[in-house]
Amino acid sequence: MSASLAVVETSEPLNPDCRLAADPAPEVVVLKFGSSILRSPAEAPLVASAVYGHVRAGRKVVAVVSAFGGATDRLLSEARALGLTHSNDLLPGYVALGEEKSAALVAIACDRIGLDACALSVRELGIVAEGEPEHSRPCGLRADHLKQALDRHEVVVVPGFGAVRPDGRVALLGRGGSDLTAVFLAAELGLKKVRLVKDVDGLYDHDPNDKTAPALRYRRASWDVARKLGGALVQHDAIDLGESRGVEIEVAALDRADGTVIGDKSAPPGPAPALPPLRVAVAGCGVVGGGVLGRLLADPRYDVVGVLVRNPNKARDVACPPSLFTASADDLLSRKPDIVLEALSEGEAGHAVIRAALEAGCDVASANKQAVSRDPGGLQDLARQHGRRVF
Repeated sequence: MSASLAVVETSEPLNPDCRLAADPAPEVVVLKFGSSILRSPAEAPLVASAVYGHVRAGRKVVAVVSAFGGATDRLLSEARALGLTHSNDLLPGYVALGEEKSAALVAIACDRIGLDACALSVRELGIVAEGEPEHSRPCGLRADHLKQALDRHEVVVVPGFGAVRPDGRVALLGRGGSDLTAVFLAAELGLKKVRLVKDVDGLYDHDPNDKTAPALRYRRASWDVARKLGGALVQHDAIDLGESRGVEIEVAALDRADGTVIGDKSAPPGPAPALPPLRVAVAGCGVVGGGVLGRLLADPRYDVVGVLVRNPNKARDVACPPSLFTASADDLLSRKPDIVLEALSEGEAGHAVIRAALEAGCDVASANKQAVSRDPGGLQDLARQHGRRVF
């Protein structure tokens, strides 16, 4: 949700000496988003939101994406239906279009929320691989396109799974090969860690869906433990490459800070903390508030506790339970939200809601420029007094 919300900060006096020093190169992170996250184009904004958080923290992002859910199997089936039963050198070029499509759409979603993003094709990315056409191994990187893209953009979205053989034809890196793409790019960029975003929050001692015994999560897992327990969660070729190139592999869920770090050391697994849904109140249900509300209601990570509107009985486009609507700010805050998303159309009313929410012990994110511009420093001071944050 933070993708559309700007952080309010007070300005600090400029140090004239700083103008003589070159700006430090921004940190680069490699994030991989698989088909379990990108189930369809509808999930592209969720990936853009996750990328946005890193950019706001001052990082440049290489986002490696898999094809949308089911696309790879569909493309393989179509290609094999027209091809031969033996290995076909032309098949990978068609199948890799699935990742290129998702890369293009994720880049569009990033652009939609104000990020400077671009998408590269498999050939533009330039990973060179050798071996079987459908299960090759990366052996080099023609780094010019990636370097130029990182120099020019905040976000570079690249397709996983695909590479280019020395003869110029496209190859595939085996099923789950987007993991290998991400680890290889992190190694080539000189990074010590890569983050694989999955639909689970780490590596467990057994399948969490098996309820015969409590599943315990590893905070740190050795390469050998990961090979033994990783199953389909992390491609084994990616684990091997991470070990040989010294790149730790972090497995985590979308928008979760904690997860499992796969590397040289291992630690005994333990119970994973169960995070309750974030309790959210929305102030305003216009274009911005209604759009955010629609995303929140469909996401199990959030529990919408109330929506502040002028007329609770008015018909609205967003499908929302009528009991959530209220015309009273006091009633809204009495529902004990963790955070208030303020998107009212009036500056004075919005400013009052922000102040009341901070005083009630809520974090606040506002899209109301008129409300914020009335007293940004005062809002930050009020937030600090109550141990809260304003975005």
